[in-house]
Amino acid sequence: MTRRSWVKIHCDKWLRGSIRQEPAFIRAIFIDLITMAGDSAYGDEGIIKLAENVGFTDEVLAGIIKVTKKEWQAAKKNLSGGLEPRIEIIELSSGYAIKIINWSKYQSEYNRQKSYRQSYKQSYNDYYQKGNKVEGEGDIEGEGDIEKKENIKNINTLALNDADASNSELVKKPVIPKINFSIETRSWENITDKDVSIWEKAYPAVDITQELSKMADWLISNPEKKKKNYRRFITNWLSRTQERGGSRAGKQKSTVEQVEKEFLALMKASEKKGDKDGI
Repeated sequence: MTRRSWVKIHCDKWLRGSIRQEPAFIRAIFIDLITMAGDSAYGDEGIIKLAENVGFTDEVLAGIIKVTKKEWQAAKKNLSGGLEPRIEIIELSSGYAIKIINWSKYQSEYNRQKSYRQSYKQSYNDYYQKGNKVEGEGDIEGEGDIEKKENIKNINTLALNDADASNSELVKKPVIPKINFSIETRSWENITDKDVSIWEKAYPAVDITQELSKMADWLISNPEKKKKNYRRFITNWLSRTQERGGSRAGKQKSTVEQVEKEFLALMKASEKKGDKDGI
């Protein structure tokens, strides 16, 4: 997975192609999506999402690209439908992801130059590695190389001696991936489906996907406030949201009110029937 620093736009197609037939706000949103795809951790695939199985909601995405929810929904319908769809909506276990159709044409130049960048990096490393060798001696090892090898040999010898002395095998402990938030890719890392499932059960009144997006937005707006333990940061946030009534409170209230209305309607119907039967 690679985050890109730029994407390629064909001037002629952008100015005189079919995209020019769309309203200005549709074109603006589409170019935002292209750059978000390039800036995401899933740039190789041209996919926009927060984590492996965590995507967006309409409210969150509208907030990120600074439009109203209604404007985003209209743009999403326009760009994903019609005779020439430009994006694909992918449903995830939490929210949805967006895939740019024909993504290769927006970043082919980036891939073409990849080999040149790698070659330059290798040449750069080779140049400075040669600084450890004795000048004018070709492949003869310099004092720095010999000293490094001796140090490595001594460390390995000590490690083997310690292992023999203890006469015990190292016990491998299960490694739990550490949750992290990358400011560079603007996405969560190492959040699993199991994590989301546990949070949904622990905080039933909270919309987990929406709150993860809010946390991401807060961390992007406050880059100086990095966290040592992002898992604890997430659970503290969800706990406070649960205590304040949760982010699903509106839906729950609406459901309760609907049940009350149906109950009153049944009572009135029952009373009318009783009057008719002479009870």
